[in-house]
Amino acid sequence: GYLVQLRDSDRELPEQFAQALTTQIEDARVALSFSKLSTAQTAIETAQTIWSRWSRSRAAWLELEQKRGELVAALDAEPRVDVGSKLRSSLDEELHTCRRDMPLSDDPETIRERLQAIRNLLNLYREVTGRISALFFAIANLPDEEARKSWQATLTQHSDKLLQMTLSDQVAMEDLKRGV
Repeated sequence: GYLVQLRDSDRELPEQFAQALTTQIEDARVALSFSKLSTAQTAIETAQTIWSRWSRSRAAWLELEQKRGELVAALDAEPRVDVGSKLRSSLDEELHTCRRDMPLSDDPETIRERLQAIRNLLNLYREVTGRISALFFAIANLPDEEARKSWQATLTQHSDKLLQMTLSDQVAMEDLKRGV
C-alpha cells in the first residue's frame, strides 16, 4: 500500500525508479498469493531500499538522469557517432545500462563516474574526428596526387578504426589521437 502511494504521488520519480518499485511490489503480491511470506518480505524490503535511495538522493538522481539524457542527445550532435558503428553501440548500451542501474546503485556517485567516462570518451571522439576532418581538408589541395591518395587512405583507416572502438578502448583512442 504505502509504497504504491509514494510511487504514484511523486511526480519527479524517474521511470526507472518507478519500474523497479513496481517490479518489487508485484513480486511481493505474487509471493503473497502463493503464501511465500519470506519471498514477499524480501521483495518489500528491496522496494523500501529503492525508495530510500531515491528519496535520500533525489536531487542527485534527477541531475544524473538529466546528464544521461544530454549524453543520449550528444551522440546525434555533430560530429555524430555513426548509428551502425561499434562505438555507438557501446555508448548506447552503457547509457541504457546506467539508466537501468540507477535504482540498484547504493549511491549516485557510481553512476556519475560511469556517465563521466562516457562524456570523456565522447569528447575524445570529437577531438580525434575533428583532427581527422582537418587533415582531410588540409590534404585536399596537395599537388602530388599520389601523396594525397596515400594520406586519404591513411585517414580513412583512422576514421574506420575510431568507429570500431568501444567504451573500454579509451587508451587506444588516445593513441590514435596522438597519431593524427
